[in-house]
Amino acid sequence: MDRNKMKRKIAMMLCVCVLFASSAPLALAEAEATPSEPQAATLEENQPKQPVSREKIGMKLTPGNGVVSVALTGTAGEGVVVELFASENDDNPAKQTATFDANGRASVQLTAKESGNYVVLAQYANTPSNEYAQQTVALTAADSVADGKTNDEGSSSTDVELIKPGEGGGTTGGEGGGTTGEQTGGTTGGTTGEQTGGTTGGETGEQTGGTTGEQTGGTTGGETGGTTGGETGGTTGGETGGEGSSTTGGNEGGSTTTGGAGTVTPITPITPETPENPATPTEEDKQFNVVLYDGNLKLDVEITGGSNREVAVTLTHEDGTVTEKKETLFSGAANVSFSGLKAGVYAVKVAYTGTSNTTPFSGSVTIYDENALPKPNENTYRKIVANASVNGQKIGVQVTDSGYNTYDAASGEMKVQPKTLVVTLIGGPSTKTIKTDTAFAEFTDLPAGQYTVTVAYDDHADAALESTINGLTVAQNTQAITATATAGVKRIDVDVTAASPMSVVATLMQNGQPKDTRSIAAGVGKVSFENLAAGTYSVSVNYAPAQTGVAATVIDNLNVTEENVKIAISGVTPGENKLTVSGTAKPNEPVMISTVPDGGSTIVNADANGKFSAELARTAGTYTEVSAQYVSDAASRVTLKGTFVVTGTVTKPGLEVDDLYNNSLTVVAKTTAGVTVYLKTGDYEQTLVADNRGIVRFTLPHTYAQGTRFTLTVYYGAGNSMSYNVEATVGGTPYYKLFKRGSRGDGVYALTSRLSEMGYPVSPTNYYSDSVAAAVRLFQSANGLSADGMAGKLTQEKLYSVSAIGYSESGQTYPTLVRGDRGMALLYTLQQRLKDLGYYTIRVDGIFGSGTQRAVRWFQSVNGLSVTGKADNATQQLLYSAQAKAASGYSPESYDTLSRSNRYKAAVVPLQRRLKALGYLSGSADGYFGSNTYRAVRNFQSRNGLSVTGVADSGTQQLLYSSSARPASGSSSSGSGSSTGYRLLYWGCRGDAVKRLQQALIDAGYKSYVRSADGIYGQWTYDAVRAYQKDVGLSVDGIAGKNTQNKLYGTKY
Repeated sequence: MDRNKMKRKIAMMLCVCVLFASSAPLALAEAEATPSEPQAATLEENQPKQPVSREKIGMKLTPGNGVVSVALTGTAGEGVVVELFASENDDNPAKQTATFDANGRASVQLTAKESGNYVVLAQYANTPSNEYAQQTVALTAADSVADGKTNDEGSSSTDVELIKPGEGGGTTGGEGGGTTGEQTGGTTGGTTGEQTGGTTGGETGEQTGGTTGEQTGGTTGGETGGTTGGETGGTTGGETGGEGSSTTGGNEGGSTTTGGAGTVTPITPITPETPENPATPTEEDKQFNVVLYDGNLKLDVEITGGSNREVAVTLTHEDGTVTEKKETLFSGAANVSFSGLKAGVYAVKVAYTGTSNTTPFSGSVTIYDENALPKPNENTYRKIVANASVNGQKIGVQVTDSGYNTYDAASGEMKVQPKTLVVTLIGGPSTKTIKTDTAFAEFTDLPAGQYTVTVAYDDHADAALESTINGLTVAQNTQAITATATAGVKRIDVDVTAASPMSVVATLMQNGQPKDTRSIAAGVGKVSFENLAAGTYSVSVNYAPAQTGVAATVIDNLNVTEENVKIAISGVTPGENKLTVSGTAKPNEPVMISTVPDGGSTIVNADANGKFSAELARTAGTYTEVSAQYVSDAASRVTLKGTFVVTGTVTKPGLEVDDLYNNSLTVVAKTTAGVTVYLKTGDYEQTLVADNRGIVRFTLPHTYAQGTRFTLTVYYGAGNSMSYNVEATVGGTPYYKLFKRGSRGDGVYALTSRLSEMGYPVSPTNYYSDSVAAAVRLFQSANGLSADGMAGKLTQEKLYSVSAIGYSESGQTYPTLVRGDRGMALLYTLQQRLKDLGYYTIRVDGIFGSGTQRAVRWFQSVNGLSVTGKADNATQQLLYSAQAKAASGYSPESYDTLSRSNRYKAAVVPLQRRLKALGYLSGSADGYFGSNTYRAVRNFQSRNGLSVTGVADSGTQQLLYSSSARPASGSSSSGSGSSTGYRLLYWGCRGDAVKRLQQALIDAGYKSYVRSADGIYGQWTYDAVRAYQKDVGLSVDGIAGKNTQNKLYGTKY
C-alpha cells in the first residue's frame, strides 16, 4: 500500500475517529477493502492447504501496561508485519513480524514509546497488498503507570487476558495426544475458543459473548469450538476439548490417538472496574465509532454502533453542497462509500435515523484531487488570489493565496515557499507600486477617482498567475469649512482657515438677501468686502459647487460702522489680583485690552452706547501701562501709563531641571509661561524668558564639563519683584537600549508608562507591540523626531525630558474610528483600553465590529459623552486619560458576586460574553443569569481547577477575565465526534488545528507575526512559533509539538 496514503489514513484515525473507553473489548478489525470469499481448492493427500487467495486479516488488541498484545488471524503459512504508529509522521514505529500457523493464527506484542493514541497496522509481509487491518488504541507508557493501578485513561493493564497455549483446551488428549493434543487443544481450543468467544460471540449474539463467555474457553471450546471450528479444528475442539478422545491425531496431530480423559478448564473473564454511575447503552443509544478514509475524490466512512440501526451520513462541502447516504449497521457495522466528490473541505455528520439519545458524530476531512496536485519534482508558482477594499482615501490589498510549490522528498509532500509580490495601483495622477513580502499592502492619501490593482510576482512574469481587481472607487473627501469674519469701518474681512482644496465662495448677506460674493480658488485664504454702508451683515461660506453632506458656514451679527471712533480709556482700578479697565469705543465693537508687564490680553464688547468695562486677572505687583485697541486694528491702539499696584497673593511658579540634557551641557528647565529665569555658573551668565510652554533652554560653553555646578534664579510676580534659586550639577551620560517591535521587559514598561502619562494612546505593558509602535510614532511626530516607531536614544532622551510635548499639547487629534474599520494599530489600543476598563470582554482583534461598538457606547454612556458608538477625538481623549471611569460594577481588583439570583444585571452581560468567547456558553449575552449561564460557570470552574459552585464570585471572575483562563475542552464541536485535541503541527499543515494555534499566538501578543488565523501553517506561523518558543524557554525549532501547545494552550497533552 502507498506509504503516503497510509500516513494520511493514520492521521485521520488519530485526529478524527472516536475511541471507545479502553476498558471495553476491542472487536476484530475488518480489512480496508473487503476481499472476495476464499474459493474452494482441491487438496492432494498429505499436502498442505494452498489457498487460491489470501484471507482478510483479523485483529484483536489487548492494551496493557505500556504494551499492546495483538492477536491475528489470516492465511496459514503467510508472514505478517505489525507496526505501532504514534502519528502520521512516525517514521520509526514499533514493529514485529510473525507467521500464521497451520490454523491461521499469530500473535505479537508491541511496546509504546509514550502515552497517547496509536494506530496498529497489520499487513502481509511478502508483497505490498491492500489486504491489511488497522485499529486505534489508547496506551499509557509503562513508566507513567503505578504498579497494579489503572492508567490515566481508566483502562487496566489486566482488563483483557490473552489465552496461553494449553489453557483453552485443558490437558486435552492426556499423554496420548502429546504435543499435538496440547497444541491443538491449547491453541485451537484456546485461541479458537478465544476467537470464537470474540468473533463468534460478537456475530452470534451478545448471549455467546456474555453468558457463554465462560463456556467459550471450556464447553464452548468443546461445542462451539467443535461446530464453529469447522474445517480448521475439525472435531478437535469438540472431542478433544471435551472428553479427550477424537480424531485429533488424524488431520491435525498426525496419526496420534488420544488416551485418557482430557480436563476442560473454563476461562473466567476478568471484569473491568465498574465506573461511577454505570450506564449500559441499548442498541438505540450505543455510541458511534467512526473512521474516515480519504482517497482521490472519494471518501469511505467505517461505522460501528447499534446493531441493525439505520444511520444517515451527511457530507457538507465548504461551498454548501450537501450529499447524504443512509445505511443499516448489520451486526453493528457498516461501510459507506462516496465517490465522484469534488475537492475541498467537508463537514462529516453521522447520526441514527429516527429517535435516539446518542450524540451525532461530527468531524471534518479534506478531499484532494490528486490529478490536480503538483507532481513530485514539479515546482510551480501558485495562482495569486487577492482582494481589495476602499476605506476613505485608502485602498487596502489582501493576498489570500500565493507562493511557490516545492516538492519535499523527505516528507513526500508539497510545500509552499513565500515569494515577494509587486502590488501596482493604476489610476489617479500616477501609477504607484509597492513590493511586499507580506500578504497586505495599502495605498493612502488617494485623490478621488477610479482605480485598478494588480498583484504579480517580483521574480516571475506570467499574466495568467496575476490577480487583477477593477472598479475601485475613491470618493471625494470634503471637509467642513472653518471661517471667521470681523466687521470694521465700512468693511468686513473673511478668513477661511480650513477647507478642502476646492473652490470656495463667500457671500455677503443683509436682511436675508445676497449683496456680494468673493471667491477663494484653493479653499483656504482671506477676502474682504469694502466700502460698505453702516449696518448689520452676515457672511455665508460654502463650496462652489456645493458638496453633498457639507453645510455652509454662516457668521452672523457683523456690525459695520461709518466712521472710525477712537477708543478712550477712562479709568483703571487695581484690586486684589485684578485690574478693572473702563472706557468708550464704537457701539457693539470688540475691544482688546492688555497690560505691561504682560499678563495676557482680554477682549470685551462695547455696549450699544459705546461703553465697555473689563476685569483683568493679574498677579500681585506693579503694572505701568494699560492699552486698548480694536481687534485686528493695531492702528487704533491707545495706551494709558501710570503706576497700578495689584495686591493679593502670588503663586510661586515651579521649576523642573532636566538631568538628561544637563549631561550634554544643555540645561533645559520647565516653569510657568512668561517667567524669567537667570542662569549663572563661574563667570558665565544668561537670562531667558520661558516660552508659552514654560520651557527655557541654556547651552553652556564647551569650556565647562561634567561636574560643573550652576545656579538658576526664577523671577516672578509683577515687575519680577520675587525670586528663588535652584542649584544643579552637570551629570554623566546615561545608557539607552533600543526598543522596537517584539522587545520585552521593564524598559518597555517604563517607556509605555511615560507615553500613557503624556496622553498618548497606549496602556502600560512590557511587550513592544504594533500599538506601542503607533504611539511612539505619534510622539516622535509631535516632538520633531523621525517617526520610525522605534524608541532609540534620541526618542528616549526627549520622552523622559521635561520639555517633551504631550499628546494634547501637540495639537494632534485622534482619528474617528467607526464600525467597519480594521487593521489600524490604534484599533488594538482602543480595544485593549476598553478591556482594561471592563467595557470590552472579547478578543482584541483590531476589527471595529458590533462588540467594539457596544463597548464604545457603554463607555460614552457611563462617562457622560454623547452616545454615538463612534470613537471620535473627544471619546478617545477621555478614554486614555486618568479621568476615564471604569464600567459600572467593574474593578480590575474585585468583582460583584453573580449568581442565579441576579436574573437581570448589567455585569452579567460581560460575564456571558467572556464565557461565550471561551466556548463555555452558547446563545446570546442577554444579561439573564439562568440555568445555561449557571452550567457554563460550573464547567469553567471545573475546567480551571476552582471550587465548582455555579456562582461567579470574585475569584472566578478574576481568572475568567485573565489571559490564564483555559477555554472549554473540545469547544469547537460536541459529542463523541469532536476533533479537538493534540496534533503535531508544522510548516505545510492546514485546517482547524492550525487556526486554533494561530489564534492562540495572536492572543499571546504575536500579532506582528500572524496577521490572521487563516488555517495555513506557512512562513508567518513558523516565525511566530519560533519567537514564542524562544520567549518561553522552549527548544526553538518552529514545530508546534506537545510542549509548545501545552505551554500555549495550558493543556496537558
